Amino acid sequence: MRRYCSLFCCVIALGFALCFNSIALAADSDVPGEDGESTVSRNEAGEMVLDVPGMGGLTQEDLDELEGYARQIADEYLDRQSDRPMEIFREPDTLMYYNTEYNNYRYILPDGQWIECNVPQGAFCRGEVRFAESEAITTLSYMKDGVVSAGNGPFLENGSYVVTFWDLNVGGDVNKAYRYDFCFTIYSDHTMNLSHIQAPQGMETVEVTYNGSEREISEQDKRFLQANEDGSYRIAFEGGGGRYEMEFVRDTTPPALAITPEYRYGKEFDTTVHYRVTEYGTKVDVERNYVTAELPEGEIGVNGNYEITVRDAVGNARTYVFSVKAPLPLPGKQFLILALVGLLAAVGVAVYAGQNMRVR
Repeated sequence: MRRYCSLFCCVIALGFALCFNSIALAADSDVPGEDGESTVSRNEAGEMVLDVPGMGGLTQEDLDELEGYARQIADEYLDRQSDRPMEIFREPDTLMYYNTEYNNYRYILPDGQWIECNVPQGAFCRGEVRFAESEAITTLSYMKDGVVSAGNGPFLENGSYVVTFWDLNVGGDVNKAYRYDFCFTIYSDHTMNLSHIQAPQGMETVEVTYNGSEREISEQDKRFLQANEDGSYRIAFEGGGGRYEMEFVRDTTPPALAITPEYRYGKEFDTTVHYRVTEYGTKVDVERNYVTAELPEGEIGVNGNYEITVRDAVGNARTYVFSVKAPLPLPGKQFLILALVGLLAAVGVAVYAGQNMRVR
């Protein structure tokens, strides 16, 4: 067990070193961390410092030394144990069942070690995702939308996740290891991208409701369901003694603007253009002559070439292209009255001056 702990410490040290190197490339200033998390900052000498709770501030030099020491321990450990390289079994067969005591889905590896999660493997879910595992299981990293990070949750942000678990002492043999990748996707309940849904591992689709009506399920739907039409879905899966449900609204329709006078692409208007959004929660961006314009909301009366883009909360967008070339406005009544008064005044002055002019 002591030797196993040494190897485990080695892997942790290497993880910290790699994590720091990645952060150092991207960080240009202090990076704050929440309570209990690592933070990155610069000391008085301008060096990058990784502050790990319980370990204090570690500079790049400290981490280089720690990495070298970890490699030395690993080499000595492997020399003492065996000349055989570690044999890694990826995605071993697992037995899944629903743990009713904790409302978790438990996946049991061939050697009896287990991993539990509040959602099943391969699930689409909303809210927090959290894990528990048996003593011999460890995880140091996860991947979110293709980017690798250190940690093991809990997870809250939308995205596609792969959390990698390791069983480094299979059946007491330190030269064998299981690697188990747990996949899930956290999504918004209103989405444009969700259309192909595979049943979670160890489960199958048992019920599909579309816009409030139950839909017939084919044999293919039990494992792989296609939600190609916009609308409201509720899908239920069963397996291992558990039932898992997901709900979402699929929306791929771009929002629209109501424009007066009547709009068509590229139209040239000779008057003020009025518009209004037809869907709550949309964002409108206006460009005039290819530059972002700050104009009265819902009204365009300044001459120029325009592009108006309206975008909804899930990313659907529509763009309107037109130009405004309105003629100069005709003088109003007040302007004509003032002009007439001014003209009469000028005539009066001229007459008065002519009558009083003396020739010497």
